Amino acid sequence: MADKSLANHFHDYFSIHIADTIELKKDVFKLRCDVYCKELGYEKTCNHSEFSDCENCEIDIFDAYSKHILIQHKTSGKYSDEKMAEIEKYLEHQ
Repeated sequence: MADKSLANHFHDYFSIHIADTIELKKDVFKLRCDVYCKELGYEKTCNHSEFSDCENCEIDIFDAYSKHILIQHKTSGKYSDEKMAEIEKYLEHQ
């Protein structure tokens, strides 16, 4: 029987990126806004005062010295958890 766990097939579907550029950090902050503010409703609005050109970014006081990573779905190019759930469901039903 083939191993169907997502952990063993992770790199087939996803790549990991260290957010060490302004553009990748903006992607982190936008994803955080989507999940933290819009999806879960923990904040009413997203704070983007430090990046005036970054709409819908959630930024906090720890970001100046925090390290961030992004997990990217290889096929779609999206940084999102929705694709991870789809792959996991697929692997469970094999």
